[in-house]
Amino acid sequence: MTKTKPGSKPKRKKASKGKVHKTKTKVGQGTVGKRSTTGEPEEPAPSTKNEGTFQVEFQFFDPEEEDFHSVRDLLCSGTLGFAELDFSGLANSIVDQVNIGTMVKSGNPDEARSGVDQEDEDVTLCGMLTILNLQQFANTTWCKSLATLLESKAKSEKQLLQYTRCSGQDQVGLILSERFVNLPLEVIPAMHSAILEDIKWSCTTEYCPPEERPFYFFTHFLCLARCQAVTEDQGPLQSLQLKNGTLLQFSRAEELVLARAASFVSSFPQQSKDGRKASSFGKKRKVEGDVKGQEHVAVLVLTRKAYEGAVKNMREALKEA
Repeated sequence: MTKTKPGSKPKRKKASKGKVHKTKTKVGQGTVGKRSTTGEPEEPAPSTKNEGTFQVEFQFFDPEEEDFHSVRDLLCSGTLGFAELDFSGLANSIVDQVNIGTMVKSGNPDEARSGVDQEDEDVTLCGMLTILNLQQFANTTWCKSLATLLESKAKSEKQLLQYTRCSGQDQVGLILSERFVNLPLEVIPAMHSAILEDIKWSCTTEYCPPEERPFYFFTHFLCLARCQAVTEDQGPLQSLQLKNGTLLQFSRAEELVLARAASFVSSFPQQSKDGRKASSFGKKRKVEGDVKGQEHVAVLVLTRKAYEGAVKNMREALKEA
């Protein structure tokens, strides 16, 4: 639902997104204090003379136009960065869809926007999560390019092709998630829970145009995730083995959670834009973990029920990460 459509509800900060997520981090170590089972920060452990803590606040907001450049930067340096896509068009689709999507910002965006202490207020987009219906955006350049890419990599995967071609009764949502590598893991389950609330709101609200509402009754979700194909000896405990024996080590812990709930998982070697295969994450950008192997892109397909179950269990699963 875009801002320009007649009858659309004005942009809002959703009730679930008004909460401030706080973390306490030790100076010089980059570690985050533990959270209780309720999600509230626990008291930090006693610090030594050379240690201190600082508090970081994250707020959840709906997408808006001013996020365009930050969203595009995250996309270009993220999972899809290897592909030849219209990233500007994709970023526009993300920020225009105000009913489904979460922008995670540090600082106080409200004060920065109103000009209160603007010079001292450093607002940063630290992460974003959204879901775009592939059938709804089928005529956009970025969607056509992405479908062509996936079909070229999965010619023998008939199950995947039925989702990328947007045919039949299925409503397939593309999960797009990008974040800073040091965004606290305890924030991520709340992002996915907010997305499910967004979908529920979009399916029931009177503000959604009737012609647009059917696109939000998702039946399946498609997710691309960065990973590495490793040998059995190299692969740590948090990995996933495919039916063909390939062992995948995921870059992000939350994407491993989704992979374990997926009904379809495949992968293909990632190539840079000049056609060469990428051999390690570290040569391009900092990521979680330190595993050497051939860089791959995993393609995950989840039913709606499976995604909802994965989100429900994500907080506990990430505690083991």
